[in-house]
Amino acid sequence: MQEQQFEDQQPEEEKTAEDESTKQKTDTRKKPYRPKNKEKGEKKEEKTEKASKPKEKKEINQFYADEKYAHFYSDNQNLKFLIDNMCEKLARYMRNIGLDAEYLREKDHNQLTELAKLENRVIVTRDMKYFGRQLGVPCFFLNAQKTSDQLKELIDHFNLKVSENNFLSRCVKCNSEGLIILDVEDAKKALQWKNEDDYKNYDTYWQCDKCKQIYWEGQTFKKAQQRFKEFEGQNEAPPEAYESKLDSDLQSFDFE
Repeated sequence: MQEQQFEDQQPEEEKTAEDESTKQKTDTRKKPYRPKNKEKGEKKEEKTEKASKPKEKKEINQFYADEKYAHFYSDNQNLKFLIDNMCEKLARYMRNIGLDAEYLREKDHNQLTELAKLENRVIVTRDMKYFGRQLGVPCFFLNAQKTSDQLKELIDHFNLKVSENNFLSRCVKCNSEGLIILDVEDAKKALQWKNEDDYKNYDTYWQCDKCKQIYWEGQTFKKAQQRFKEFEGQNEAPPEAYESKLDSDLQSFDFE
């Protein structure tokens, strides 16, 4: 009997090892999360701060041209521009202050390039993809989105001098400089205003000899005077401007 009991008893060292392994298997409770070190947490905060900071826009060269086209823009007082289909309102603004600005309504890059070459014009665009092709023809890229700011970009870059004598001297509709004085009776036939008394409010009428658009002196040009005053570089208000007839009712130039 004593020998049998002796054989059934195991050494204490073996029992302790078995107990430890059993505890490890049965203890399935999740341990609470504890960050191993503070450095990792600090790095995550740094990444978050960097991500929240707005990216700075890279400044690009707004103008390029091959030397063989230098005569297109060498005389800044006789510059001619070609505006692409993205900037129609800018073309009207430029014409309002006497700048020669043709506008291509179609989105046709080949036609834009060839027309600029044919008429010795500087292309003005907001199309980064087209500008990036750098085809050699003088091309100016507009950074600004607001039309008045775009006009200021052009004036500043090409050092354009806006004369009060040229203020609203071009046809806003077609870019022609051929404005002729129109007889009142001829103006009545063309305008056909419902109220005959409206014709008495204006002494003179003009008509574009190219597109036949009619203009007359109006009151809303004062708003245009204030808007374009900064471009004249003078404290004096510009001379009398013209008001345009765009529809069957009285309307002024669209300066908005």
